[in-house]
Amino acid sequence: INYNLSKFFLQKVKNFMEILQIGSYTITGFITETRLSVVYESTDTASSRCTKLAIKLLKKETNNYSQVANEININRTNNCIYIMPIIEIIESDKIPPNFIIGIVMVNAIGRDLFQMVLDCGHLDEDVVAQIAFAGLNALKYLHEDKFIIHRDIKPDNFFLMDESITEL
Repeated sequence: INYNLSKFFLQKVKNFMEILQIGSYTITGFITETRLSVVYESTDTASSRCTKLAIKLLKKETNNYSQVANEININRTNNCIYIMPIIEIIESDKIPPNFIIGIVMVNAIGRDLFQMVLDCGHLDEDVVAQIAFAGLNALKYLHEDKFIIHRDIKPDNFFLMDESITEL
């Protein structure tokens, strides 16, 4: 057993156990962690909807508050079906102290494009066409309607809501 790997997973479990409730959301699982955020699977205990949600908690060391605020403001006026909407912003007084803000979104229960390519090895032309159509429409909306240039276009940022719907 790799000691460092075991220590890593024990820390993840410990972190997860400390954050079982954030506002009206119950954490039900760990999705991923990046340099700037941790994403958890959750459900809304105050609502009767059964939608799987994701809570993205931004780490304090993010140090780019203006970029985060800008992304949130842009998303609040989002009218593009190919861009994942923000459901709620959770302020810092309701989240663990090592994070600055929580962003609640619908959980893409499919997978990201990168994982799909890894899993499938290749994609059929009609699937690629559908993903390209959705991605290009999202980018067109950002560029023409919001005057934004997306600077992080990569397969990991294309989320497949299921096997047929793609969101950026």
